[in-house]
Amino acid sequence: MMIPYSSILIGGFTVLAAGLWASPALSARVEIVLDASGSMRGSAGELNKMEAAKQAVRTTVEALDSSAVVALRLYGHRLPSEPQEESCRDTELVIPFGPLDRQRFIAAVEAAKPLGQTPIARSLEQAAADFGELGDEPAAVILVSDGEESCDGDPAAVACAFAERGLDLTVHTVGFDVDAAARTQLQAIADCTGGEYRDAKDSGELAESLRQLTQAELLIDKEREAQGQEIRGGNGFASAVPITPGMYRLDHHQRPKEYDYFSIEVTPGHVLRVTQVAYEVGVHVSGDQFTENKHQSGAGIAIHGPDQGRIGSSQGIKAGDVATGGAAVTFGQGGTYYVLVGQEIPSVGGIHKNSPITVEIVDQTDAGGGTDAGDSDREAVAIEPGEHRAWLQAGDKRDVFSFAAEPGATYNLRVRPEADKPVFEMLVRDEDGVDLAKGKAPNKGAAVRIEALEVERAGPVFIYVRDTNYERTVTPYSLELSAEGN
Repeated sequence: MMIPYSSILIGGFTVLAAGLWASPALSARVEIVLDASGSMRGSAGELNKMEAAKQAVRTTVEALDSSAVVALRLYGHRLPSEPQEESCRDTELVIPFGPLDRQRFIAAVEAAKPLGQTPIARSLEQAAADFGELGDEPAAVILVSDGEESCDGDPAAVACAFAERGLDLTVHTVGFDVDAAARTQLQAIADCTGGEYRDAKDSGELAESLRQLTQAELLIDKEREAQGQEIRGGNGFASAVPITPGMYRLDHHQRPKEYDYFSIEVTPGHVLRVTQVAYEVGVHVSGDQFTENKHQSGAGIAIHGPDQGRIGSSQGIKAGDVATGGAAVTFGQGGTYYVLVGQEIPSVGGIHKNSPITVEIVDQTDAGGGTDAGDSDREAVAIEPGEHRAWLQAGDKRDVFSFAAEPGATYNLRVRPEADKPVFEMLVRDEDGVDLAKGKAPNKGAAVRIEALEVERAGPVFIYVRDTNYERTVTPYSLELSAEGN
């Protein structure tokens, strides 16, 4: 997907801030990665470092455009510093990429507590993975840290390896009241990727550094506004022009209430998302003549399903407005979907040909298995120990997973929703249908755990996950499985 990305890593915090569109220029997707290591309990003037970092991030997020697409990663926030090996694995994508929800975002930041180690290298690796497959546009990470790596990792080596792996990823670093050793390490991380290093001695300097670096990364140069492949659609469903994920612009100005028809293949378990940003100037149409008009601009997207019925539409009526259409393609609903580009409000005028169009297809198959976890043992998705991302689709009663269990081993399981409404329940059962353990989250948005699970014989064990506060919406969550012994 040819979409620019930025990330902010806040030492003790990895902060990746995201904003996909801002008026009048395009802006990058940003992930804020906050380091909540124990050292952030130290003082920074009248506030401790964690409170100062929270304030700086809150100020940054509140200033973002409402159309920004933002993700949040925390590390060091769940486990104390000892045992060190476990604490050094503590890094979590708390809010995945999606439209900015300021209230949810700020609440997640405010809930962070400084507890553990500082796994900067591991968090940099995970931050790079959060972007998925990068396109030609460079990505950026802004790392703000109050200290150096504490987990035997080499963050500078990780950063230097990005280029060797073909990742066009720039890492900026901000040292928050750091000593000479930490400053040297943070400078090396930035130097490896052509990034910039800044010092911040107090909360005010930290907030200003974040603001400046974020704004610089969110805005793309104006000459890139017209970026994207030029395309022209058909004039109906039968003549729809096939497209694939990428960035586009029309090769012509468009009259109001006229539409360019495109088609795209979407497989089950994926989400189609199409966005158009209204250009900074509009167009006035008179006969066959188009005249740029600084007072009006437009954008318009509609999505139709395989049966050609409309799923939804969105309109923008002034410069910088974002029109977004999308469809979550659940299992049994794959096929050809249709994207209609057109402004449906005649008084707005037409759509300027330089209005950028971004087409994305997001994988929402469970645990990366390429399919949806069914609701029976026969449709279970097999998993290995580790952290897996999954979705309860709108029509799912539950998801079923399986793993190969061995006697003598001890297993720990954890399910955590990515929203604050679900109340998750987890049931573990053997291949004979015997219940081995069951747990339920104590409140909405909480994780549910099953720990120290043992089995008497080798064989498949099934994990049943459901939301007892079921709503007909897509519910993302993480599933973690760890094993000890044998």
